[in-house]
Amino acid sequence: MINRKDGSIVIDGGYTLHSRLYFNDFSRGKYYKGQNPLRLFSLGGVHEINKRFFYVSLLFKENKLARIHLLVEDDSIKEWSDEPKRKIIHDELLKTININKSANFVWGSVSSLYDPKSAISNIIITYND
Repeated sequence: MINRKDGSIVIDGGYTLHSRLYFNDFSRGKYYKGQNPLRLFSLGGVHEINKRFFYVSLLFKENKLARIHLLVEDDSIKEWSDEPKRKIIHDELLKTININKSANFVWGSVSSLYDPKSAISNIIITYND
C-alpha cells in the first residue's frame, strides 16, 4: 500500500505517486484534468491500490507533491454518520504495513484521521520539504 522506505504509492497498477513528483510532470500525465496546483484536488473517481479502491486527492506545495489523501471506498459506508467506520478500516489497512494509526519516517509521515466537524476520514501521507 504505502512504501515505508520512501512513502510512495502505486495507483491503478502503474502510476507512482512520490515525494519527488512535481506538478509539471504530473500535468503531462493521464490523471491531469486541469486541476489547480494551489489547492487540494481529487484525481476523480476511485483508484486501485493493492486490490482496494480509494478516492485519491493531492496537494502540491511550491510545485512539489506535499500530501496525498486516501479515502477507502467501502460499500458498508452509506451515510455521513457511518464515516467513523471508515476510520477503523483505514487503521486496519495501516496495521497491515505495521503502522499503528500514525508514524513518522525520514521522508515524512502517515496518519489516519477522522474529522468529526467535516465527517470525513482520510489516510494522509505528508512529505517533508
